[in-house]
Amino acid sequence: VLERLPSHNIVHFACHGVVHATDPLASCLLLEKPAPQAGGTSVQDRLEVRDIIAVRPAKDVSRPLRVAYLSACSSACDLSADAVNESLHIASTLQLAGFDNVIGTLWDSYDEACAEVAKQFYKFLLQEDVGPAEALHMAVETVRREEKYWSMPRAWAGFICWGA
Repeated sequence: VLERLPSHNIVHFACHGVVHATDPLASCLLLEKPAPQAGGTSVQDRLEVRDIIAVRPAKDVSRPLRVAYLSACSSACDLSADAVNESLHIASTLQLAGFDNVIGTLWDSYDEACAEVAKQFYKFLLQEDVGPAEALHMAVETVRREEKYWSMPRAWAGFICWGA
């Protein structure tokens, strides 16, 4: 995953996110690796902040806007009490890796709502003259208006767009 990050304009992670309050560099996305042997059990892998920091952004300035979408709990959250003026979390680290905009969540999220926000986000992002921040705003507004979510702000209010 790390080797391929610089070569993609859009990456989307739909997985679990883990925030480490005492060691923000250990905050991570939990990924599933294929089983080492056919018919075996898949293996859990960790994509940690400390590993993402080492990724060098692509140098090609002619590339279109780059977006990382983190459909993972607390992917834009830093609980470190030692770094209250810092912003070291999975989302900010992907910006360092060259993604102009990173969509993340500020707290634990609901799988169904995450899927719906992502679906709406890409629908709006593909419209002409709609950037990632506006597409996320429109997606969250759409989900917020749904009857099953309007009284559940934890399901839709935690999404944030970091970037330009």
